[in-house]
Amino acid sequence: MTVTIDDRLAPRELADEAAVEEWFRALLGAGLNFHPEESFGQMVHLDTGAACFSVEDAKRLDRLMERAYEVCDPCEVGARVFESALGGASDER
Repeated sequence: MTVTIDDRLAPRELADEAAVEEWFRALLGAGLNFHPEESFGQMVHLDTGAACFSVEDAKRLDRLMERAYEVCDPCEVGARVFESALGGASDER
């Protein structure tokens, strides 16, 4: 079963870092564990091994990530968003 994307998971525009952060929060909110340096086409469901996205949707999401790299450092934004989602957890556990 592929993930159905909508305007939150695949916004039409990523104008700035705040928009990238909002997009990443939407992806996490949908239960997706992703890394900015990896293609959405490589994401699979752990229990079935099936692709998370259709080929077309994965390409759309990859283009958005390319845009994210144009407006900010997505790895930095992702680290901040992931840490926030984990309740401010740090490496001092």
